[in-house]
Amino acid sequence: MYNGAIRVTWKKSAGYKADCFQIFRSTKKTTGYGKTPIYTTKTGKATYYTNSKALKKGIRYYYKVRGMRVIDGKTYYTKWSNICYRTATKTFR
Repeated sequence: MYNGAIRVTWKKSAGYKADCFQIFRSTKKTTGYGKTPIYTTKTGKATYYTNSKALKKGIRYYYKVRGMRVIDGKTYYTKWSNICYRTATKTFR
């Protein structure tokens, strides 16, 4: 928890360059992440995301992250990160 919000951090993989990172969230461990990310970083230098929108107290949220790079107009993705989970302690709107 970070100031009442959920902070997700990750490390960049060695040998991979990323233009940005995509963060996906679910309330289930293996399903429910959807096809569109809840947030896409603006640069590939970001190493964390603070989620404070649409959280409900006591709900466990699962997060996973992947890097994205565009080369010659084609989009490439890195492997998924490990799934991490956090439980919200406050309600946000």
